[in-house]
Amino acid sequence: MVLLDDEGFLGEKSGRFWRIIMTIICADPSPITLLGLRREVKKILPNSNVHICRDSDSAIRLAEKYGCDVLITEIDFERDKGEGIRLVEKIKELCPRVNIIFATAAPERELSSRILKTRYSGFLNKPYTTEELRTELEDLRYISYSNTGWFQKWLITESTDSD
Repeated sequence: MVLLDDEGFLGEKSGRFWRIIMTIICADPSPITLLGLRREVKKILPNSNVHICRDSDSAIRLAEKYGCDVLITEIDFERDKGEGIRLVEKIKELCPRVNIIFATAAPERELSSRILKTRYSGFLNKPYTTEELRTELEDLRYISYSNTGWFQKWLITESTDSD
C-alpha cells in the first residue's frame, strides 16, 4: 500500500489529503463476476491496482509479482474442495498483512475452523452490492480507514475534484 498526497508526494505534509493506492487481487472462477468486481472496486478505490484471475495459481503468481494488500476470493466448500483456503494460506505466506475478503454464493456461511484461522477481514454473500463491498473495504484488518480518516478524506478529495 502506498499513500500519496493530492499532488503525488510521499511523506507527511500538513493540509493535504491522501490518496490510497493498494494492490487488490480478485480470484473467482467466473469471468463475469471478476469483470463486475474489478469495475466496482475501481469505483470505490480508482487509484488502486486491481488484478483479476480465475484460479489459485494465477493469484499466487500475481501476489509474488506485485504483492497483495487485499485478496477478494470466492469460497465454496462443495465445489473447490478447500482450494480457496489453500490459496489464502499461500498468499498469507507471501504477504503476511494481506486483508482477506471471502465471497460466497452458498446459502449459509460455512465458517469452519480453517476459515477462522485465516484471520479474514470480511465476508460477502453473493450477490452483493457496491455499498456492501465498500463497507468491507473500509473496515480492513490491517488498514483501518475508519480510525485514521484516510478513506473518508480520500473520498471527499476525489468527489470534489471531479465536480
